[in-house]
Amino acid sequence: MTSQNKFIHLSDFTGGLVTKMPPVDLELNQSPDLDNVVPLDHGFKKRFGDSEFNATAMNSAANVQGLAYYKEDGGNEFLVAIAGDKIFRSDDLDGTMDELSLAGGSAAPAAGQNNIWTPMILNNLLVWVGGPSTSPNPPKSWDGSTNTNDYQNLAGSPPSGHFGFVTRDRGFIGRTAADPSQIKWSVLSDIEDWTGTGSGSQVIYTSDGDHLVGGIPINNDLVLLFKQYSIHYLMTQSAPFPTKPFLQGMGCVGKHAMVNVKGLVFFISMDKRMRATDGYSIQSFPDNIDDIWDDIPDNRREYIQGTYIPGEELIVWNVTKGAAQTKNNYAIVWDLKHKSWWRYTTGYDVNVGVIAQGLTFYTGQYAGKIYKKMDSSTNNDASEGGVAIHGKYTTPQMSFGNMMTSKQVPIMTVAFKTQTDATISASYGYDYTLTRTETLSTSEPGSLWDGTDTWDESFVWGGQNNLNRTRFLRGRGNVFQMEFSNRTAGESMTVNSVDLSVIVSGALKELSAK
Repeated sequence: MTSQNKFIHLSDFTGGLVTKMPPVDLELNQSPDLDNVVPLDHGFKKRFGDSEFNATAMNSAANVQGLAYYKEDGGNEFLVAIAGDKIFRSDDLDGTMDELSLAGGSAAPAAGQNNIWTPMILNNLLVWVGGPSTSPNPPKSWDGSTNTNDYQNLAGSPPSGHFGFVTRDRGFIGRTAADPSQIKWSVLSDIEDWTGTGSGSQVIYTSDGDHLVGGIPINNDLVLLFKQYSIHYLMTQSAPFPTKPFLQGMGCVGKHAMVNVKGLVFFISMDKRMRATDGYSIQSFPDNIDDIWDDIPDNRREYIQGTYIPGEELIVWNVTKGAAQTKNNYAIVWDLKHKSWWRYTTGYDVNVGVIAQGLTFYTGQYAGKIYKKMDSSTNNDASEGGVAIHGKYTTPQMSFGNMMTSKQVPIMTVAFKTQTDATISASYGYDYTLTRTETLSTSEPGSLWDGTDTWDESFVWGGQNNLNRTRFLRGRGNVFQMEFSNRTAGESMTVNSVDLSVIVSGALKELSAK
């Protein structure tokens, strides 16, 4: 019997989550089970946690149904939220949500978890559109620092619609109770005039058993209007704006289930899959996590909340997972850079979300609170009572080229980023079981030397950002698997690479890296 030794270096983990295929058939950079981690160009890390934005819950812990970042031309900026039947603002994002008063003759928002609102801003006026999907409320408006106390029904006889957006210096509102396939627009530069010269409307098909769900500008000249089972163009070069069909048989599930990433619109179709379009063609994506999409209840599709995270280059889809669930409780994450799927099963019970100041991700959740997500200052989730984040990454079942031969991995070396007083749990095992765990300290080695640098008895300099730990492993089997995890409060985890020494008994040919 012959044997062969092979050294395997793993630093590419960007293949992401693949739950549709057996773990033994995955590529080395793919994972059958990961949670609360994000990819790096070399390695992966546990995601950051979230921090509480407002210490005092709004409106007796009502559901947050709308969230907007609002900045005036003069520089004043606000975070504005609808919680139940009230509207609140935070001046200069100071974390204090002050209740706005309702002007006489106007109506308060209709409370209800699923009465989701969409903000739009034109000429320093913040306008909210939405409420109950079958009978939308009159739009609400607030003019910020000019009148810091009152909000009111939007002036100018606007439609009470399900969704709205701003483009070409006009406001657009679609899907009223009376005309669910109609889109209307205001006069130029005046979102408080919906009947004057230049205002108008278009009907997007009728008698098709469908209704408009949302609209999103691709650029200044083109808007995509989505029904559940069709997509249509709204050409906005000049009024009255013509429309024409783009695609039949595929649409979008809801008004917040579409995001524009640099001119490419990502959306969730009615079969609960992500698609993208530039207005010319439709792009599909790997079906690696079909079982996760399929576990979203059909009656919760329209409440999927999508947010593009600039800088991180991620799209976070907040969804409801599980037939018995009635709220969003899960995040499906698309990594735009590496084109792979990731997930966060905790910390993302998100009803609405917004990007503030061009970068910071805030979410409105279900108990009157707003949270700052992906907060680099914390490794815990304040949204779940400050609990630790359980980050883990599991490798495929690695056969190293041949499942018929017996393997032994006697040595494992893990490269990681250091931190003070923290550990990584490195579990491993053979033939579909993770039977043993090695604890890797990520603390810098050594003690102080000359009061400045660190030096230990093994003559290893401390004060480094990255280190290696080597462990001698036991066992033997046909396939080998590892899992790296950290679930300790306040601790991070960054794995840069893993090196394995592999001995194959009875090897008859050169090993592959799979």
